[in-house]
Amino acid sequence: MLKQISIFAENKKGMLQSVTGILARENINIMGSVTNDSAEYGIIRMVVSDPQRALEALSKEGFICRDTDVLGVELDDNPGALDRLLVSLWTAISMWTIYTFPSTAVRECLSRSSMWTASMR
Repeated sequence: MLKQISIFAENKKGMLQSVTGILARENINIMGSVTNDSAEYGIIRMVVSDPQRALEALSKEGFICRDTDVLGVELDDNPGALDRLLVSLWTAISMWTIYTFPSTAVRECLSRSSMWTASMR
């Protein structure tokens, strides 16, 4: 299963770079990210090359973090592919966040995960 890390961070100048800097020092690749913010705080969600080390490094620097299992799916690059997937899954699971990756990054994420979760072609 792929892991997403969620980082609770103050919404201030330089905060995102603090997170990316920590991950860069640890040689952890960011495969995809989504940032949701409010006036004072935000949640940075990422799929990274080594989620456990990322959690440890960020926690050591004072960030509040957690990991969550996420579903990885490789789709063909053509019109309607995402829609067909969503139609087939809408009654089975709830989706809050969707990441898009170049296909090589998806394959790298999936090959690093402990088990293959899904493939739709």
